[in-house]
Formats: sequence, structure tokens, C-alpha cells
Amino acid sequence: MNIEQFKRPFGNKKQLFERQDYVNIAILTAIAFVLGVYLIATTFLIAQDGTLYVNLAKNITGSPIEDARNMSQCPGYPYLIYLMHKIIGLFYGIISLQGWIISAQSVSLLSKIIASAALYFVGSYFVGSRLSFWGILILSVLPDSAAYGSDVLTEWSFLMFLTIGFLLLLLSVEYRKSWMFGLVGLTAGLAYLVRSEGIQLVIYGCG
Repeated sequence: MNIEQFKRPFGNKKQLFERQDYVNIAILTAIAFVLGVYLIATTFLIAQDGTLYVNLAKNITGSPIEDARNMSQCPGYPYLIYLMHKIIGLFYGIISLQGWIISAQSVSLLSKIIASAALYFVGSYFVGSRLSFWGILILSVLPDSAAYGSDVLTEWSFLMFLTIGFLLLLLSVEYRKSWMFGLVGLTAGLAYLVRSEGIQLVIYGCG
């Protein structure tokens, strides 16, 4: 890998994590959360693909390898729904279909919040925190982007793993930590389980 091509364009004066970054992340998280909860509360019909993911999650028996083999789709997103349903069930005991739908929507919203934070740091790495903040803010409130973050779709869950993996790749090159490449590979695997396009992380790492 050519280290020089990943050098920070604005030099090393700015640390990757500064106090203002945490303020920006808090603002972005609050906006995404409030907007996401509102959309979940006002959603009457989930996406057509969402019914498939919910049904796949409901059919998970707890045997990961066997269940994954029996799925017609990538198993990552249904497993996230399954795990979220288990977590919510610890507190509310929701077992109805609506409970599964809310669990799936919660996965999408949580994925959007985490992905937005990772995207912010990736953007801050290349163009600075100010431009990155406004870019992620616009992305969060765009109609389609906001809707995907509260619907039963794989877009934000896939983007979460993809962006985290890319951020880890940048950090591994920036600080020359070879062990972090292992985390990139692990994240690439998780992204691949959600959508097959996750393999691109491996290509980036070998570039």
C-alpha cells in the first residue's frame, strides 16, 4: 500500500478527534434521533423488501451457520433485527409482528446514527470538520436518506460497517498500526454479510 496517497491533505495540525468534533457529533446524533423516532412513529407501511427481512429474522432459530445457509438473502441484516428484537424483548417482551417491525426500524435508525458519526470523521479527515458537519447534516435530513434510516432496509446498516471499516483503514495508515488492518478485515466481513458490496473494503486495503 502506498502510504503517501493517504496522507492528511491539511497536514498534521488537526487531531482526528477534537472537542468540537464531539459537539458536532452530539448535534448530528440528536437531529438524526429525533427525526428518526418521528418517522418511525408516523410510518404506517414499511418498504416491500422489509417484509422479507422481518420474516427472515423471525425464522432464525439460534443456529447461526444453519440459519445463514437457509437464507435467500445476505444474513447480516436479518440477524441484526433478530438481536435487536431480543434486546427490546428483555425490557418490553414484545412478540407481535409490530414488535419485529419496530426492532427492524430501530436497527436502521441506530445504524444511521453510528454511520453518520463515522462518515463525519472520514469527511473531517479529508475536508475538515466544518464542511463534514454540514455535509452529514444535509445527508441526514434529505427525504430519501431520512426515510431509509427509519425503514426496514439495509442501506444504513451496510453503510455503517462500510464507513467504520474505511475509517479504520485510514487510521491504520495514518498511525501505521498494522493490527488495525485485522479490524478492517473483520468489518469488511460484517459489511459483506449485510450486502455483498462490502467486499470493496478488502480491495481498498489491498490498493
